[in-house]
Amino acid sequence: MAKNKPEIPSVIDVSRQLRKGSLKPVYYLFGEDVFGINSTLELIDKAISPVIESDFDKEFYYGEDKTVQQIISAANAYPFGSSKKLLVVKEFDKVKEKKNLVSYISAPSETTIMVLIQYGGISNYAIEPFKSLVSSGYIYESRELKGNNLIEWLIDYAETRGKFISNSNADYLINLLGGNRTLLESNLEKLFVFLGDKKEVDINVIKSLTVSLKQNTIFDLQNAVGNRNEALALKVLHNLLDNGVEPTVIVFMLVRYFTAIAKLIELSRGSIQPAEIAKKIEVPYFTLNDYNSAVKNFSAGQVLEAANALFKAEKTLKTTSSDIKTTLTILLYEIFHGEQ
Repeated sequence: MAKNKPEIPSVIDVSRQLRKGSLKPVYYLFGEDVFGINSTLELIDKAISPVIESDFDKEFYYGEDKTVQQIISAANAYPFGSSKKLLVVKEFDKVKEKKNLVSYISAPSETTIMVLIQYGGISNYAIEPFKSLVSSGYIYESRELKGNNLIEWLIDYAETRGKFISNSNADYLINLLGGNRTLLESNLEKLFVFLGDKKEVDINVIKSLTVSLKQNTIFDLQNAVGNRNEALALKVLHNLLDNGVEPTVIVFMLVRYFTAIAKLIELSRGSIQPAEIAKKIEVPYFTLNDYNSAVKNFSAGQVLEAANALFKAEKTLKTTSSDIKTTLTILLYEIFHGEQ
């Protein structure tokens, strides 16, 4: 665990600052989420590009090839033919004598935007240059996003493209596609093209795009399973795999689905309002009827059998080289033909 870890802002904050026209002289981007770091670098590059007139004013280095002094000298050099220049150092953690960067942090060049990148965590924030980076507000962490943080990122990404997606529709899209941000970004771009001049990504747009692509979704698989339609479930499963959906995402979403069904079985014995039930089992309200139908088709014992089958499939995917389609086909068979 990192020693004396202060509160570090997320790379998502960089996106918001750039939209307000705020561009800092130094950015230290680090963390486990490579996608977030690379996306933020692209945003910074895009923000400074209008004032860069020469390709020579975009410099890219790797930490193992440069000393801190060489990096500082490059940063202090005037742009070749522009008012500003961009200097990027990837794998800055491989640079020796990093503490010598402190002198530059305290007095950065007015004509250079320096972006330092570290793929991975920081073990000690109390040492330099991290102490100075924190106090100067130049450091941002790229964390693996889940739950509300992933929803927040998706909403923020839409805003950068001049579009709007509500919290509930962002959640719906994540449930549909899983948490892979590359996949989410790719499909958002398709949605934006589909929208044209319209601004809002609403539920109808999401569903229309899914239909237009003739591609099944995780929800289609869940509904086929919930309705105990084995033939359709198998067809949808193969469609998902053929369209590049990760098998671990499919298993994860089915685990989430049966977890919700198990909770619903318990809650349905009380007198809780439907909206509150949807909140407690963590599903969009408009999908509650589908879950209620599934409860009629699966007993508590069958839900437990499904959970065991999912656990076994997950273990097989992670620990063996078994054929993916075969493994997930067996999974569906065990879900449909478990305890009767």
